Parts: sequence; structure tokens; C-alpha cells
Amino acid sequence: MAERGRTKQATMRDVARLAGVSTATVSFAINNNPRVSPTLRARVMAAIEQTGYAPDAAARTLRRGVAPSLGLIISDITNPNFATIALAVERAAQARGYGVFICNTDEKLEDERNYLRLMRAQRVAGLLLATSGRDDAAHAARLAAEVAMPVVLIDRPMSGLDWDSVVTDNVGAAHAAVAHLVALGHRRIGYVGGLPHLVLADQRLEGYRRALAEGGIAFDPALVRQGNYRPHEAAASTRALLAGADRPSAIFGTNAITILGVMQGIAELGLAVPAEISVVGVDDVPWATVVRPGLTTVVQPSAEVGALAVEMLLDRIADPGRPPRHEVLPTNLVVRGSAAPLA
Repeated sequence: MAERGRTKQATMRDVARLAGVSTATVSFAINNNPRVSPTLRARVMAAIEQTGYAPDAAARTLRRGVAPSLGLIISDITNPNFATIALAVERAAQARGYGVFICNTDEKLEDERNYLRLMRAQRVAGLLLATSGRDDAAHAARLAAEVAMPVVLIDRPMSGLDWDSVVTDNVGAAHAAVAHLVALGHRRIGYVGGLPHLVLADQRLEGYRRALAEGGIAFDPALVRQGNYRPHEAAASTRALLAGADRPSAIFGTNAITILGVMQGIAELGLAVPAEISVVGVDDVPWATVVRPGLTTVVQPSAEVGALAVEMLLDRIADPGRPPRHEVLPTNLVVRGSAAPLA
């Protein structure tokens, strides 16, 4: 387990020692100086990879008077939740005199690893991370080995890492949405989610199941579809749910992108909302009040997540030894017109 999101930063001297060369040779190799042979450069680069050393690009910019920086790695910039978080992070960081490097992994683990290397190279003061990796021991160990700076996990918690985190109440969000449908008399409620390897996906499925149980409704795995948080896949899942004779009377979509796909799938089948199928989602997207009827949805405090994450990261930078802090922010159900009582 990493200690408070910080491990020892490798130095050029460490690289030189491992490669059996001088620090000057390491510098020449990094800068592609022709006096370093390809064979020797390969040896130096292998030592860099093994030690995790990153050239101190940020130190050079700081000497020129550039503001210190924070890093933000998010998994999908097209997701309105992450876009709002990123804007809030940028504003909160700027107010404290920090710039922000924003990187989007597009849910690709290899991109995440590359951006972690970039953050080390830029010597950011701290990192805000919404990981794309699985919530398992292997990924936790990999992050602990690759991250050598203060970290706050945002939106997506990770087991096995004793790092600060700020997330929304995912169980409560799903519970509120599904409980609303249950209260309207719905008994067969479809679930369209995504990326089941994430903690938040498990938590939203837990909230769904809890609301069903409280309503005396047996959980039916045939009504659950997991995907990859892409509209076309959510649309396909929706069409599949509604294709059978015993189709659900309502569907719960677990985030903004998923609910967009749900609405697309329903439209492709020519069904009316809410007369023929009720819909409730998570994330209060701009179009939620434009469609008719308006979308009933659970509002996440995305801006608050971003601002609080910056505050927590700067606190960690100032006091590396303090106990880890874990914040879970509440959500709010906004009732509009996309869910109606079951006839």
C-alpha cells in the first residue's frame, strides 16, 4: 500500500548509478545528444524506465516564473459530470495560484499510464485522479508504484489505496432514482449502466437493488445491462430490454451518457416517454429541461467535487503526514416529467 499517495521520487543520480554512467551522460541521452551512442542511450533509457525517473521539465519552467501546477487525469471529458469537475478544478486551482494540466484517458488504461509519466515529467505539485483501471489489488499496486506525488481520488474510489478521496453518494443516487419509480407503481425496472469493474458502478447497482428490495421486488438479472458508458451501447442495451414481451415499464440510466443512449434507443423503437416507458437518470445535463417531457434525474454535486478535491489536495501538499480524508457528497433527485405512475 502506498503511504498517503507519495513514494520516493527517482533522481538522475539513481539512473546514472543503475546504468553505470555519469549524470552528464544521462542528461545527454535524454536530450538525444549525438555524442551518446544508440547502444548507450538504450541502456540509459532502460534505467529510466526501471527507476521511474522523469526529467524535471517543470523545474525549468518554475525558474522562469511560471506558476506551480496540479495534474487532473479524468476518464471521459465528453461526460458532462467530468467536464463540470474539470472546470471547477481549474477555477479553484487558479484562485490559489496554480495552473492545471488536464488529461483525458478515454477510459484507456494505457493512456492513463502515459499521462502519469507526463505528470512526473512536469513535476506537478499534486494529482487529481479519476482512474480508468479496475478496482483490484493489481491496479492499486501499479498506481502505488507509479504515482510519486500527493493524490486525491475523484469520483472513482479505489480499494487498497490509502489516499484522500472525494466522491458522490453513488448508492444514494441510484436508490433515490429507483425508489421514485417504485413509488410510482413500477415493478419491472430496467437498469442500463456501464464498466462494471468500477466501484461506482457496483455502488449504483447496489442502490438499484436496495430500492427494489425495499419495495418488495425481487432482483431480476435479466433486467440489468452493463456497457461501457457510450451512447450507442446504451441504446443497444435499451432496445434489447424492450424487445421482449415482458419488457420493463421503466428504465434507470446510471449517468448522463448512458441516459442519452437510453433515450435514443426508446426513440428508435417509436415509444413515448412516459406514456409507454418511464425514464429516470443520473446527472442533470443541459438538455434535461429542453426535452419534453423534462428528464427526471439525480443531480450530482460535480462542481463541489472539483472544488473540494483541490482544497483537499493542497491540504495534503501542505501537510503530507495528516490522516487520509474521505468525503462522500450527497445527491438530489429532481422530478420532472419523464416518469409517470404505472397505468
